[in-house]
Parts: sequence; structure tokens; C-alpha cells
Amino acid sequence: MEIKRDYYLERLIRSRNNGAIKVIAGIRRCGKSYLLDPLFRFWLLNQGIPSERIIKIDLSEGRNQALANPLSLSNYLEGILPKDGPCYLFLDEIQHCEAIESPYFDDVKTASGKKPLITFYTVLNGILSSHKNVDCYVTGSNSRMLSSDILTDFRGRGFEIRMSPLSFSEYLSARNGADRGQVFRDYLRYGGMPFSLTYDDPGDREEYLRSLFGTVYYKDIVERYRLQENSSLNELTKVMASSVGSLINTSRIADTFRSTEGKGIARNTIEGYLGYLKDAFLLEEAERYDIRGRKIIGSGKKYYFADTGLRNALLNFRQPDRGHLMENAIYNELIRLGYGVDVGVIRSYDPTAPKSNASPQLEVDFVAEKGDARYYIQSAFSVDDESKMAQEKRPLLAVRDSFRKILIEGDDFEPYQDDDGVVHVGAIDFLLNAPSVLR
Repeated sequence: MEIKRDYYLERLIRSRNNGAIKVIAGIRRCGKSYLLDPLFRFWLLNQGIPSERIIKIDLSEGRNQALANPLSLSNYLEGILPKDGPCYLFLDEIQHCEAIESPYFDDVKTASGKKPLITFYTVLNGILSSHKNVDCYVTGSNSRMLSSDILTDFRGRGFEIRMSPLSFSEYLSARNGADRGQVFRDYLRYGGMPFSLTYDDPGDREEYLRSLFGTVYYKDIVERYRLQENSSLNELTKVMASSVGSLINTSRIADTFRSTEGKGIARNTIEGYLGYLKDAFLLEEAERYDIRGRKIIGSGKKYYFADTGLRNALLNFRQPDRGHLMENAIYNELIRLGYGVDVGVIRSYDPTAPKSNASPQLEVDFVAEKGDARYYIQSAFSVDDESKMAQEKRPLLAVRDSFRKILIEGDDFEPYQDDDGVVHVGAIDFLLNAPSVLR
């Protein structure tokens, strides 16, 4: 089965030979390696690049373990890379290349008192400087591959491409003309991890998704952070899975653990675990944004899973809350398209409300921003009467500015704009045509 990843392939093509190291980062098993080889490799071959000029090294393979030492990797690359003529270097799972202390400072005192580190950043910056003919692409599954470290350690020569599991559009394209309503329901349940599509039996798909946590994600986290046990991490991840789309307070989670699990887990430990889950790209964090005050509110955050199928697998597929799953899918699509996404908070004066609550706090599900563009987005799986419609529109209408306001509903219908200026669109249409809706 071939799944098109045209959105990411086009980004690679546009960035070709731009003088930067292309860093493809994202959750394990989302298709980063597949994007490089075969998709990008085939494109290069079709452009007339000889196969021997496309060099791939997978650092997760056992035969390449010696190259996890950055000095060994540097020496190896210097020996195989051509000195002239176009060459394309693919380094897969670069996070396996560990930082080491420089062996050249044994008898040298440094200002910090510590030996300098040699990292894969050091190696790649060296390659970029000494081999102007080499266009370099790396993949990695650790979030520091997507942080300010890239700008610092690559000295402004890193170009980030963040990759996600399959979008709904990509997922639908792999289902060969199946009814899009049924495919949408499947997508909310099973998510978009590419390999899961190879399983025809629902039980096999579910088992595959469940196994990813124990054999891949938890194992990675436990090894990377040298955790002594992972039962608390496991329980916390399930709590987060049950709380998609809800405000999270880490102090309350700590209290819940003490009262229900009998475990004394400190708040800072919980926050550390949440950081690990974000580092593994399993969770995304949305902060609360005061729309009128134009500032981030420190208390309470929302968390969304990188993939709804992984979220459901954690709960053994027992909590199919399609409203929150649809909200999660919308959030993921906005992030995929490069938007910064916060949860909007606004106070709206209501003269009919009791005096003690004359300015109730309303919530806009998403405030999505990119460049000068901003969109206020409300997600409602079911809007079955006028009262529910008024409830969902109220936060949007409380925002008194000219940016576009969108209500995304679970039904499948032709998009329209109502008399209040709110754009109504079905979730399927939004997930398939988000760029045209966000115009």
C-alpha cells in the first residue's frame, strides 16, 4: 500500500539545496523514514539524480551502532561523501547519535571547567561547511530536534519540517473510494498511524496500536530518562487520554493520585512526566489565551494526543467520545498546517445573569494564528436545536473583532456563512479543505 504524503514531500522539494540541514521531526512510526525513502528518493531519481549520489544511513539499525559515536560518524561520512557533484545525504533517526565529551581537552582548562561536547550537530555543521555539494536531510523523534536547539546548535542552518501521523485527507486517499462518512468515523477511532492501515481486522489494528505504547513509546521514555518504574507514567497517560479537551491542573491530578491510587506523586513529577510525553511527540499542549487582554493565562492547560487512535488504545477503545475526538482531530490539523493554537478565554457581559456573575467567562475552543492571520474556531460534534446552536456561537459572537469565526460541526453539509458572520462547516469538509476554509 502506497500512501501519498504530498504535503511533506512538497516541503522537502521546495527546501532542496537551500543550504540548510532539513530536520524532519515527529512521533515515532508516523512515516518520517518513508517520506525520505522511498518517496523523496524516487522523486530525486525521477529528476535524474544517480542512485549512488543518494546516501542513506539508518542509525537505529544494529549494524550502524558504532556510528552513534559522533566522531565515528564524522570519520565515516568524510570517507564516503564525494568532494564534488550533487549528493543527497539521508541520516535516519539521528537522535541515536549520542553526545560525547571532546577527547581533545584532557589537559586543557576551559572557562566553564567542563569539557566541550561533540554532538551530531557538530558533525552535521562540519559536513555542511566542508562539503558544499552535499544536501543533508535528517529524521528524529525527540522534541529537542524541533526546539530552539536547532537554531542555536545548527547556527541558523537548520530547516525544520514537523511531521504528523496521517491527516484525514491522506487517510481517505488510502481507503480507495470508501464512503467518507464511514472513513471519518474510522479515523476518529483508529487514528492515522500509517502502519495500522495494513491491518484489515479491527482487533488486529487495535492490538497494534496498544502495542506501540509498551514496545515503543514507553520504552523510549523509560530508557531516555532512566526511570526506575513506569506504572505512574502509564496511569498519568491514561488520565490524559480521558481528559482530551478538558482543562488540566497538575495539582488536582496529584491529589487524585493520592486519593484514588494511593500514590504520593508530586506535582513537579507529574509536570516532568508531561514534559516527557511532549518530548516524545505523544502530547501537544494548548495554553489559555485571554482574547481581550491579549495575553497567556498561566493557570490550566489543555492537552491533545498526536493521534486519536493512540489515545483510544490507551483506554482499550472503551471511551469513544466522538465530540472530543473530533476536537482533537481539528487541533492536529491546525498544528499540521503550521498554526499556533491556544484556547481562547473571553468575558461577555450578560445583563440577564445574576449580579455576581454578570460577566461569565466563555471559552473559544481554538484561537489559531499564523503570521497576521487569526481564526476563532468552535468545535461541536452535534448541534441539534436552536438552543445548542446559540450556546456554541455565543463565545464566537462575544469576540468583537473582524477575524474570521468558524463553527465546525460533526454533520456533513455544504459550508455556509450565517447572518452573524459565523462560517459553518462540517468536520469532514474542514479536515479535507482546511486551507480554503482558513483564507
